[in-house]
Order: sequence, then C-alpha cells, then structure tokens
Amino acid sequence: MCPARGCNVTGQFLQVFVSEMMMTLLFSMTVVAIYKYDGARYMPINAIAVGVAYWTSIIMTNSISGGVANPAVAVVQPFF
Repeated sequence: MCPARGCNVTGQFLQVFVSEMMMTLLFSMTVVAIYKYDGARYMPINAIAVGVAYWTSIIMTNSISGGVANPAVAVVQPFF
C-alpha cells in the first residue's frame, strides 16, 4: 500500500493527510449525491459512477500515499 518511494512519509504528513481527505470527500459526496438525488434511472449507471469516483480517488492518491483511499490508514501506515 505504500507509494513507489516507500512508506517514509514523515516530512509529507500534511500532504498525505490532505490528499486522502479530499479524495475520500470526492468519493463519499458522489455516493451521497446519487443516493439523495435518486441518481440515474438505471442502477448500472449509478454503480459505474460510484466505481469511477472510487477509481479516481485511488489513482489521484496513488503516488502520494499509496492510494489507500482511507485517511486513517494513510496516516498510520508508516509506523507499521
């Protein structure tokens, strides 16, 4: 789950935390928007939208924190 440069993110703690928080927010807001505003008429389109949001959050954070898409794991993983 670590990025290519390793799990030593000691000097980049804030960057890792903020990027994970932003991508988790993107993913969760996509799910909430689909649920609250009834999404698409056909369920596979909703599933694709959620999948694309999750995939985007992983791809965007992959080089920074390993793409775990969970801020708690990204912050704690260098210690274990």
